[in-house]
Amino acid sequence: SLRALNLNDMERWPPERRDGVAAETARQLADADCENETVKLWIDASSRGFDSEMLPPYLIVYRMLASEENPPKIFSQTAVRIRYQPVIDAINAKLTEIEASGAVAEGGKPWPEYIEGIEGAVREFVALLDDDAAPLEKRNEAAGWIAQSAHIVELWLLEAED
Repeated sequence: SLRALNLNDMERWPPERRDGVAAETARQLADADCENETVKLWIDASSRGFDSEMLPPYLIVYRMLASEENPPKIFSQTAVRIRYQPVIDAINAKLTEIEASGAVAEGGKPWPEYIEGIEGAVREFVALLDDDAAPLEKRNEAAGWIAQSAHIVELWLLEAED
């Protein structure tokens, strides 16, 4: 999830900034591994809010597309499930759990309003996929967001099933 958001954000940066960050990241990664105490502390600190802050938009996208009679091909090619209803049930349970925990949706919105906003964005992305008049960059962004959502939720399901 963090990687997907980061890549999406970096796509808007000028090329020289992306190149500079890539070089600096490579330099720092050479000095760090998973046993590094700073890395361990960062992972522990950043993972606490993951379920309530980072996961919900992907869950909402997946649930919405999995509920469609004919989801976009990019979604069905990325999601590996044959039956979506158990996934939809797991997503509904997780979203209920997140809301019941008192976690606030991104932007401080009530959960129903937040979900409605994400679903609106999904409808726009799906419409872009088949819009030949839309710039290729926008269609690719839409396809990427949908595919990343399917991939991230599939990974979440594997972890939840363990």
